[in-house]
Amino acid sequence: YDAIFYGDSRVYRGVDPETTLEGLDRNGYNLGLSSGSFSEKMLKLVEAKLEKSEKSMIVLGVTPFAFTEEALLDEQFKELNALNRFEKWQRAKVSGALSYFDRIRIVDLLGIEENKPLKYLHRNGWSEDFTSLNDTLDGLNIYKRELINNPIEEEAIRNLIKKVDEWTNSGIEVFAFRPPTFITMEIVENDSSGFDEKSFIQSFENAGGEWIYVDKKGYKTYDGSHLESTEALKLSKFLGEEIKRSLKEE
Repeated sequence: YDAIFYGDSRVYRGVDPETTLEGLDRNGYNLGLSSGSFSEKMLKLVEAKLEKSEKSMIVLGVTPFAFTEEALLDEQFKELNALNRFEKWQRAKVSGALSYFDRIRIVDLLGIEENKPLKYLHRNGWSEDFTSLNDTLDGLNIYKRELINNPIEEEAIRNLIKKVDEWTNSGIEVFAFRPPTFITMEIVENDSSGFDEKSFIQSFENAGGEWIYVDKKGYKTYDGSHLESTEALKLSKFLGEEIKRSLKEE
């Protein structure tokens, strides 16, 4: 693929590569994974899926949890990777979890159950969520406890910045953004994890990456964390506009 989008569930549910890349003469894949981390293993996977050319582009959705000890274990990736071929097909069909494998365009009927969004799994890796659920902060205390007891690994941040430097020096365009959530959720995440977003952005840009500033209050989540279809498409379009603007300025 010319462009790889990577991050945790906020990316794989929140970014449609087709919408973002419209008019950019590139194809792309959403490699996002629930509890996806920025471990060396996952960064190598991003590289492996990227077609090396003058069109090469990586777009990262950055969240504090992706740098934590728990996320860096990559337990879900290990579990999914251990499945045989039929199990991968079966799991992708009923759960939407295998966002890094090619998936059949089917509706995940399990999403119809109460308090669960209806998912539409796209071949480009995007899990499109449909729901009429009102935004809720039910998971706020859970996130807070997880982050307090699950500290950020500063080495993981340094490794990512080093990798961004390698990518940009090799001619790959690298963009990153903070996936929008309920504003209170973001504040709790930063305070509980100790994530210094301003410092991270500075290091990322010093490494040659371009940070895309997303309006923190411009999107409505349905569970405090994830975007419903309409909001995801809105974000995807915005990312595309910012990427086009950046490429024109070069």
